[in-house]
Amino acid sequence: MSEMHVHAEISNVGEAVRCRFSHPVPIPPIPQEVFTGRAKRSTSRAFDVEGWQLDEDGEVMTLQQDFHGPRALGSAVRWCEQMRRALGHWNAEERSDRQPIEGYSLRCSFMGRAFESVADMCAAFESMPPSDFALGAFELSQPQLLASDPGYYLHLHDHVQVVIQAEPGQWHAKMRLGPAYGDTCSIALQVQHESVDDRSLRDWRELERLDRHASIDTAQCGFFDRARYPLVEMKEPPEEAFYELCCAFTSYRGPGFAVVEDQGRPIGVVADSGGDGGANIYVQRDPAGKVVLAQMVFLGDGMCSNDR
Repeated sequence: MSEMHVHAEISNVGEAVRCRFSHPVPIPPIPQEVFTGRAKRSTSRAFDVEGWQLDEDGEVMTLQQDFHGPRALGSAVRWCEQMRRALGHWNAEERSDRQPIEGYSLRCSFMGRAFESVADMCAAFESMPPSDFALGAFELSQPQLLASDPGYYLHLHDHVQVVIQAEPGQWHAKMRLGPAYGDTCSIALQVQHESVDDRSLRDWRELERLDRHASIDTAQCGFFDRARYPLVEMKEPPEEAFYELCCAFTSYRGPGFAVVEDQGRPIGVVADSGGDGGANIYVQRDPAGKVVLAQMVFLGDGMCSNDR
C-alpha cells in the first residue's frame, strides 16, 4: 500500500495559464490509461496530454497543460477538476494487477493561494469579477442589424432571428466574460455605433428590451449586417463555409468570439453563447429612434432559457 499526495497548481506563466499536477517519484506514476481510456473520454475533447514527465531533479513526476487566450483561466480550472475526477476514478477501481493507493489526497493552489480542495479552488475562481474585451469593428452598410445564430438562413429562419432598425456606419463590438460552471463563459455581447461614447459594457437593466429574442441552436450567436449575411438560400449540399468559420472562432479551441468576415470584409461579430436556447436583445436609441447600441445576454438574469 502506498500514500500519494498529488499537488494541483494553477498559475500564470508568461501569457499562458498553466495547470500542473505533481507527485513524488517514490510513488508509482499514474499510468497514461487514466487519460486515454474511459476517464479521458468523459472529459472535454479539448484537453490533450502527453503523460507524466520526470522533472530535472528526478524527484517529482509532473503532468501539465498550458492554456492561452481570454478563456485560459476557466479552461485550466475545468481541466484541473476533470483530472481530479480521473485520478479518483482510477484509484477507486478494483483491479487485479495493483492495489489502490492509500492516503490519496489533492492539495491545491490557485494564483498563489492555497486551498484544501478543488471545490474550494473552483469557488475562488467563480467569485472573480467579469472582464470586458474589445473585439474590433464592422461596417453596417444599411439600416438592418441582424441578431442570429450563424447556422440560420435568411427567409427560412426569419421567425427565430431578430432584425433591428439601426444606424448605418461603423459598429464596435465588445464581449463580457465571467466565471461560471468551472469555465470562462460569455455573459453578454454588445455592439455600438461609432457615434456612441466609448464606455464599458453596460448592464442590460439600463437598456430597452425588445419583444423578440434570438433563438440559438448551435451554441453561438451574433450581430451581422443583414444585407451582407451570406446564408441566404439553403443549398444541396449546404454552403457551410461561413458557419464553419464562426464555429472555428467559438469552439473550445478558438477564442470564443470574433469579428467575422465574408469575402474579406468584416460583416459582424459572433460569440460562444454557452449553450442552446435563446438570448434576449436589449437596445439603446438615439433621439430619432434609431438603435445605436445593441446587446444580447447569454448568462444571468437577462438571458432567455439557455440550456447549460
